[in-house]
Amino acid sequence: MDLSLLRQQWIEHFAQWVQSRKDIRTVFLTGSCGRDAQKPADEWSDVDIFFITSNPELYTRDNSWMRELGPLWAGTLPPNETFGGLLPVFCGFSTYEGGLVAEYFILSDKQAHWATNVIYLLNLFPVLRRWMPENISTLGADAGDLLRHGARILVDKDGFAEKFRQATVSVISEPTKPPSQDEFQNSLEDFWIGPPKVVANLKRGRLLSAMKDLELTRRHILKWAEWQARAKDHWQGDDMLYRHSRISHWANSRVVDALPSVYPQLDAGDMWKVLFTMMELSLWLAPETAKLLGYEYSFSGEHIIDWVRKCHDEKTK
Repeated sequence: MDLSLLRQQWIEHFAQWVQSRKDIRTVFLTGSCGRDAQKPADEWSDVDIFFITSNPELYTRDNSWMRELGPLWAGTLPPNETFGGLLPVFCGFSTYEGGLVAEYFILSDKQAHWATNVIYLLNLFPVLRRWMPENISTLGADAGDLLRHGARILVDKDGFAEKFRQATVSVISEPTKPPSQDEFQNSLEDFWIGPPKVVANLKRGRLLSAMKDLELTRRHILKWAEWQARAKDHWQGDDMLYRHSRISHWANSRVVDALPSVYPQLDAGDMWKVLFTMMELSLWLAPETAKLLGYEYSFSGEHIIDWVRKCHDEKTK
């Protein structure tokens, strides 16, 4: 079955299901499915549903309600999966027959109205933000981020949807800040702790442990690539832009070209290749990132590479 058609049918069924539930007052279709026709969702896009309810406990207690929406393959409500601070948004995840994936963002109706009124007051008297703690001055920013990048009103029983959307998208999240000198240095040191650990596990034949160490080491490469790109953008870019799923759009082309070579198979020979690729990549990526951040760079990993090469040569003799 065409997944796009299955998704549209599921969305229509969800809207009908909501009409039978008095507690759900407002529903937004967000994410790629909520974008305008100029940037339509592709066939494999999941469904992102943001709904406001007077009884959020019904939807955060267990996943029985997900079963009412279709033949459920799996559904989960991670107990600590919330965001938004003073405007807590709960999350749920599910997959249905046919491979349809749906993600839910659940918000209390009472808190949504309270937050909207506070935001309007702060927008009316912006000077008040200077005297407010950060969790008040940026109230609603996380919800606004969900709605800012695509939001179609699916259900609006109280005429509240547009008021809530306008209020939350007007609040700009605190911009991501550059790493401190210490944070950068710690990342650098942690990266170079990785190769000896990988080598030790490869020498012992512990491939899964080596795979885990390679993953931890690779995270620093991706982190530096993001810092590098953000620094070139003067830290003005939206967090959504710098998602790893969009790395080919924002990362240095040398990083993008190297990506296929930094994800190993469960094979010792392939893991050695990946380790060398990441170390060589770090030799130009780390100092260039440091320069863009305005930090001194005096660390050289050449001696570690030489040691790893010696260990590798001993292994292959």
